[in-house]
Amino acid sequence: MIRTFYSWDEAMAPLDKELEAARERAATNPLKIEDLGPKDCFVCERPDLGVLRFGVVVELKDPDAAAWAEEHRRQGFVFGRFFSPLCVEGELDDTHITRIAAKIPRALFERARANGWRHREACS
Repeated sequence: MIRTFYSWDEAMAPLDKELEAARERAATNPLKIEDLGPKDCFVCERPDLGVLRFGVVVELKDPDAAAWAEEHRRQGFVFGRFFSPLCVEGELDDTHITRIAAKIPRALFERARANGWRHREACS
């Protein structure tokens, strides 16, 4: 569906509302943004695609990119490289902390990699 907006504020209002709801959920979320640091591994669900994505927190070296990522981190977003059967080489992306199912050990992450990111085989 295509929707027409008549101002920037009108276009951003739904996103602002979603971000505020995410902040409220983050307050009671068991996993906190502080729990994930550079090179930590995690798993998050993409119900719209029917897959789990395995991720690694990326530390950015470029000062401008790092500043951008830090600002997003303060909003509850984790920047990382995400892997799944749909993108086995990985892609740079971000996700909100409330969408991360769990922080996982590197061994489980590597097991998932060895299984082509097919989560059923990786987690059994």
